[in-house]
Amino acid sequence: MHLIEVECAVQGKVFEDVREKVFSTNVSRPVADDESQKIESGKDNRETEELRRLEEERLKEQALWSRCMSIEDFENYLREYPNGRYVADAKDKIKILTEQKKEKTLWDSCKTQEDYENYIREYPVGEHVEEAKRIIDELRKINTGPVSRPGRGDIEFEDGYYVGDIKDGKMHGKGTRYWDTNDKKWEGEWKDGEASGHVVVSFGNMVIFDGQMEHGLPNGQGTYTDPESGQVYVGKFVDFKREGEGILYTDTNQKIYEGGWKNNKYHGFGWYYMRGQKRYEGNWENGMRNGEGISYTASGEEEYNGLWKDNSRVG
Repeated sequence: MHLIEVECAVQGKVFEDVREKVFSTNVSRPVADDESQKIESGKDNRETEELRRLEEERLKEQALWSRCMSIEDFENYLREYPNGRYVADAKDKIKILTEQKKEKTLWDSCKTQEDYENYIREYPVGEHVEEAKRIIDELRKINTGPVSRPGRGDIEFEDGYYVGDIKDGKMHGKGTRYWDTNDKKWEGEWKDGEASGHVVVSFGNMVIFDGQMEHGLPNGQGTYTDPESGQVYVGKFVDFKREGEGILYTDTNQKIYEGGWKNNKYHGFGWYYMRGQKRYEGNWENGMRNGEGISYTASGEEEYNGLWKDNSRVG
């Protein structure tokens, strides 16, 4: 073989080798090794675990918030979740409940006409304003001082008179206080010028109150009939407020509510009725369903059994 042929053969072989390297489609691709796979897998697991943790924390916060009812509850929520989703709502609730508590404390302390007038000055649009006005009106009528003029009874008043036992110039013992308007009278026991003991209050032939009084107000067991709605309450009173155990009836003697009362509102354990049919039994707070309770359908079947908050179901 001539030298030229040998050189051409060598060059041809080199060309083939180069073409194979450059143009071959059998190029090997990198494959992730075991260590890379472990890193990726660990990253995915951490992300999943973090999502699970966040969801558990969200549900935990939601559960705590749903149980909040009192000032202490909302303050506890803020301690547990200072950056929580309901922080603004919790602060608003605390402010509202604090003011309500302040008003309630003042209202509970009211006993005299001056106390009720002070309540109205402090809370001109308060929850109990209308009731305070009504009580003031009653106290003004009963506490009108006697006048010295010949009259129809043992003590004469600007708006009526009294017939009965007297001590030191005051109504004391058994007697009846009459008013010149509405054919109104209070008949029963008196002490130092105030109704105290068993007293019956009536307007004409309609008995409004029959029960125990102290310092001129219903205190203890009694029956009160609302002259406007005709509803009848039979139970405990504290300073003319429904307080303790009592039953409320419609004007047709159908039961509305039976159970605990506080400040004229359903409070504690009680049963609520509609058209004589039991619709709820359980806990109440400030006139609303709060805590454990069971609601029933109109046919008497159990509808819901669980927690309530401000008349709404929880869960």
